[in-house]
Amino acid sequence: MITRTLLAALYYKENRDRGHAEDKTGEKRYSLSFKKARGDFTLQEVKESQTFCYVQSLMQTVVQKASVSSLACTLNLPKPVPCPAPLASSFPRPAKEEAVLSRRSRYAKSTTK
Repeated sequence: MITRTLLAALYYKENRDRGHAEDKTGEKRYSLSFKKARGDFTLQEVKESQTFCYVQSLMQTVVQKASVSSLACTLNLPKPVPCPAPLASSFPRPAKEEAVLSRRSRYAKSTTK
């Protein structure tokens, strides 16, 4: 949860000052949005595209930290935890043709009434 919050803070810090987007002629762009509660349209400004430059510097930092501490990590490896089988594997799987026929016959019964 802390990591997610820190990533959100990095994203916000980089994209908080995005300006008003302009079209090729230099006019500011707007979009119409319909608000159900009010029952009318509102005009909203279109912002410039988001940037994700912080990801590159973050990845470089992670690689540097990982290369320095890789020896320490290999010495203290935890034992792998076995993954349980998928839940669907505990139920019998019908043949595809059989399932299609049962679906068709179910709908055929309801339409003849």
